[in-house]
Amino acid sequence: ADLQKEKDLKEQRNLSPASRQRIEQEKQARIRELERRIKEHTAGMVERRKQPKGTPQHEMEIARRELDIVKKLQRDLMRRYQELKAWSAG
Repeated sequence: ADLQKEKDLKEQRNLSPASRQRIEQEKQARIRELERRIKEHTAGMVERRKQPKGTPQHEMEIARRELDIVKKLQRDLMRRYQELKAWSAG
């Protein structure tokens, strides 16, 4: 892990300001896309809650799966924020 951080820092130092800006913009775009996916997924969850289908057990299983998806998206988003913060600090 430390070797990778050191390698990343060396690469950052060798980049032109334009390249650094482009990379940062790409990272921010990926963060915005993840945020959009989270909002889209949660909006879909709300709509599905308004119109339940199936047994309560089936609905609970669907809710559990939806929650797992949201947790994964949130982890991805937090990781991307941390990467962007580390990149910007470098």
